[in-house]
Amino acid sequence: TDVSETGAGLVEVRTPQRREVSRPSDGLFAKGDAELSARSGEALDAAAQTLTTLPAGTVVTIVGHTDDDGTDAYNFDLSRRRAESVRGALTERLGEGQVVLRSEGHGEREPIAPNRAASGAAIEENQALNRRVVLAVPAGVELSVASLIAVDGLSLIHISEPTRPY
Repeated sequence: TDVSETGAGLVEVRTPQRREVSRPSDGLFAKGDAELSARSGEALDAAAQTLTTLPAGTVVTIVGHTDDDGTDAYNFDLSRRRAESVRGALTERLGEGQVVLRSEGHGEREPIAPNRAASGAAIEENQALNRRVVLAVPAGVELSVASLIAVDGLSLIHISEPTRPY
């Protein structure tokens, strides 16, 4: 996994399977909560606007991720509920039919940065990177980096195998 800063506050993560571009933010949810914050509206509006540029019927998988605070079971459930909250909010903004929105939670199992130092101490800035909701868009579907910059607190990614779930 290669993690780099791309400018404008964006972080890019590249693996052989995906490219993830995000702007780290805890603005969607309070820590440990799955209810969207009052300030999440702008990010969700921008994400919905970006999704309207996708071809009709495109499947977008919304994936919740957490840091490693709490148990595996707790984090898996929290990530699932967060993804579902974002899916619901985007469905309200988009309506049915433009894109197909699916949600799933991955808990703490796919960090993009180490949650802890060798001593076991939490690395808070890395934990913030790992607390994210990802909108997984199939490879071959174009999204501009300009649209990604506007989506604060969400990640938009391309996956290399469109038939493989994120």
